[in-house]
Amino acid sequence: MEPLWEPSNIEISELEAALAVTVNEKLGDEWQARRNRPLVRDYFRQYAGITLQGNKLIFINGFHRSHVEQTARWLAEPHTENELRYFPPEARNEAFWRFMRVVVADGGEYFFQAIYDPKSKRIVGFTFNGYGG
Repeated sequence: MEPLWEPSNIEISELEAALAVTVNEKLGDEWQARRNRPLVRDYFRQYAGITLQGNKLIFINGFHRSHVEQTARWLAEPHTENELRYFPPEARNEAFWRFMRVVVADGGEYFFQAIYDPKSKRIVGFTFNGYGG
C-alpha cells in the first residue's frame, strides 16, 4: 500500500462533518462567552492521505482565516528574494496555502492538527497548537 494517497470528495465531506463537532467540543466552554470565538467555518484546512500501520488516515492541518489574511497582506508588500525564500513564486499571493504546508509554532486555538479515520468516520486525534486538546 502507498504511504500517501488522495482522499476522495466523499471522504473529505464526511471528515468535515466529524471535524465540525470536534472543533466545537475542543473550543469548549471557555470560549462560549467570548465574542471572538473562532468558528469552524473560519478555519482553512489542508489534507493529506497517509498510511499508518496499514491504516488509511487523513491528516488535517487547520489554520484560522486571520493567518491567511495577515500572510496575504505581508506578501502584497515589497520584499527581497531572501525574505520570500520560503514562498515559491506561485505561492506569493492569497492562495499561498494551496502550494505549501502552513507551519506555525504556537498560536493556540487558531491552529490545529487532527487525524481522521475514514473507516470509522471519526476524528481519532486532535490538538490545538501550543498544548494538547
